[in-house]
Amino acid sequence: MPGSTIKVQPFDDSLVQVLLDSTLAVMYGQMFPTYASTEGPTDKSLRVARNKLYPMQAWYCIGLFIFIIAIFQWTSFFHSKLARRSQAGLNSDPEQVYLHRRPGFSWRRIPLGLANAYRVIAFRWTLQIGNSYTLTMAEVFVTTAYIVFLFVWAFINTTDLEGHKLDLSYWCNRAGTLAASGEVVLDAPFQPYLKEPWLICGIVAGVAFALLCVVSLRPIRVQAYELFFYVHFAMVLTFLICSYFHTTYDSMTYWIYPCFVIWGSDRLIRILRLVVFNFGWRSESTMDATVELLSDDFVRLRFHRPSHFHWAPGQTAYLIMPSVSRLPFEAHPFTIASFDSELFQEGQPQGEKPTQDSMVQRSLGSSAPFWKEVVFFIGVRKGFTARLKEAALKGDKVKVAVDGPYGSSFDLGSYDTSVLIAGGSGVSYTLPTLLNIIERVRNGKSSCRRVVFIWSIRNADYIHWIDETLIRALQLAPPSLSISIRIYATSAPSTIQTLPHSYGLNDGPQAVLDDSKSEIGELEDVTAKGDIKDSLLAIEAVKLENGRCDLPSVLRDEVEMATGRMCVGVCGSQAMARSVRSALQFPVSSPLSVANGGPSVTLHIESFGFA
Repeated sequence: MPGSTIKVQPFDDSLVQVLLDSTLAVMYGQMFPTYASTEGPTDKSLRVARNKLYPMQAWYCIGLFIFIIAIFQWTSFFHSKLARRSQAGLNSDPEQVYLHRRPGFSWRRIPLGLANAYRVIAFRWTLQIGNSYTLTMAEVFVTTAYIVFLFVWAFINTTDLEGHKLDLSYWCNRAGTLAASGEVVLDAPFQPYLKEPWLICGIVAGVAFALLCVVSLRPIRVQAYELFFYVHFAMVLTFLICSYFHTTYDSMTYWIYPCFVIWGSDRLIRILRLVVFNFGWRSESTMDATVELLSDDFVRLRFHRPSHFHWAPGQTAYLIMPSVSRLPFEAHPFTIASFDSELFQEGQPQGEKPTQDSMVQRSLGSSAPFWKEVVFFIGVRKGFTARLKEAALKGDKVKVAVDGPYGSSFDLGSYDTSVLIAGGSGVSYTLPTLLNIIERVRNGKSSCRRVVFIWSIRNADYIHWIDETLIRALQLAPPSLSISIRIYATSAPSTIQTLPHSYGLNDGPQAVLDDSKSEIGELEDVTAKGDIKDSLLAIEAVKLENGRCDLPSVLRDEVEMATGRMCVGVCGSQAMARSVRSALQFPVSSPLSVANGGPSVTLHIESFGFA
């Protein structure tokens, strides 16, 4: 009205907060009428609404993060498929050799260079914590972001209607729902609640989860794996059961049901697979495994491959051996060292039905286990593996049930160059990977032109674990595939003359290499009596050196030679993995190098041991 005075109140953000809280209370009053109030929002109604809203938002964000990561993974997968098809013609010419020819600088390769820089920063820059932990920057970032994320969602809007900030009643239950640790004040007013079953179950669940975290620490897993195994199984079950009864008090058991479904489904599927594969109608019989002592530190376990059991290079299987384990259902995971393929059956005479004996005698030698058996190289430590070594010393066969395979197989089909690095029993990963590359190149399913196989071992005698397999693999490799095998013995100096017992005439196949494979060369009779006939070390592509491998130098040379896409796969100790990560950082693998025609390098590290 004219002449009237309008009084403007100073802006108060608390009014906005009250309005938001009122809207929130009304919304959740409709969803949860039990807590609705006709007199406006109260501390209780706000606490209840926020305790249900914010954890739900948190899990939606976690689900969205997993979805985004999955999109990136699938995009990378399809990109690899397309890259392989576009380069399918590279190996069509049987006379093609591996040539070093790089294009000049190209602006179109800048995005690829930036992607390579991301790989270096995220997965090759590391944070070293003592002697047991190495975290990549990606792990550091995700861990830090997750912790900050939980604290933000736990403490946001924890001021009550009286203005008291960080009100305990506002965030304690919310923190529990977010799987964080709430505060327990053991003063006199709180003591009566300790008699409540829901609270006792919550305390027991918290203690079980704490014990689970402690025994999961890497030093404990390495030194006492069986303790970790038993405690892990018991504490997970205790945590789930107690958490269920704890959440019944606040009608929030829907957070626990999915955990039971996931954990129970995993147990049920594993039991069914175990029964069907080992005792069901498709199973030949309970398998008898042969345990051989290869050295003081390693045993080889092998058994006949069931017809229904198939796997890919790099996958693992759980082995259950009641006569060796302390408990009948105890299962231990190991990487499968053999190759699930018919690659080694090439070259059988036409019209003749092959038999196991004829295959072994004609072409396979001691490489036969790597195609017709399931083979494991197992490092001897304490507990289960020590008892397995005792069984090998006695020469006893052991009953074995197999559960698997598990894990994913890294697809190397789209890479022009592959460098495979292993230490000791890590050859369980690199050997079948090498054989898989050879087979796929022969079948025109891989664009790979060069493979470098590096194996670091303590004693040169370890060579005859896989010597016949490597000889046969080199025989079958097409001329278009350049193969370099480098073996490093870190103990006493070794040469071909020091290994006559490893290559006796009766131990290996009488291999004759194709003349077209000039890089591999011809096998020679090192002595007139043929004591080292067909030795692996007589092949030009195979080099045995004393001492440790200078991985930075080797990788630098390979990167300078390579073009296109390059993959480096490692399965060895933490020191070996750190050395490779360091070698593939800037400036060896940099955006400028990629833009100038250098390779885009991908690093894949397989976990070694119990870590």
